[in-house]
Amino acid sequence: MCRWLRREALIRLVEGCIWLLFTGYVRGGEQSNFLKLLMR
Repeated sequence: MCRWLRREALIRLVEGCIWLLFTGYVRGGEQSNFLKLLMR
């Protein structure tokens, strides 16, 4: 049970990070800068 809860929390954390990155990317609209960060 403890392990499952920890995994669930980790998944939520990762989803939150991805959502923040995605919304920031859409709001900023700086495609070239985003791609530069990905390629680095």
